[in-house]
Amino acid sequence: MFKSTDGGATWALKNNGIELAEPFAWRLARDPRGALYLVVARRSEDGSFGNPGDGALYRSTDGAEHWERLPLPEGLNGPNGLAIDPRNPSRLYLAAWGRQAAKEAREGGIFLSTDGGRKWRNVLSPDQHIYDVTIDPRDPKLLYAAGFESSA
Repeated sequence: MFKSTDGGATWALKNNGIELAEPFAWRLARDPRGALYLVVARRSEDGSFGNPGDGALYRSTDGAEHWERLPLPEGLNGPNGLAIDPRNPSRLYLAAWGRQAAKEAREGGIFLSTDGGRKWRNVLSPDQHIYDVTIDPRDPKLLYAAGFESSA
């Protein structure tokens, strides 16, 4: 993760707290209070999880000076996107790309956290391959998801 404080003339590496050796920074989101969320994409497609190829989710509350790793749902290692409810920044929607299991993909879909990313529950599992999720700016109860199979 790099940060510029002079309009992009210079950049400084800001990976303090990011545990992965070669993080694949995928998405960055900012909540209304100023907290930053970093989605790190996974680097493996072999179906395994719990290894250095896993994706991750981080949060910074000090302008990217320090990052805290947030837990992903059990077995999930392919986070892709993050939407933050503008009226309730503790309400997060995580888009996930399922990992390949023996017969089908697993642990993908859209996950909801109502406590700022501490705990998650799956709220859309029929499509295991979700690229991204976003919240309608006029109605935060309305979500849009981009999926690979048959998202609803």
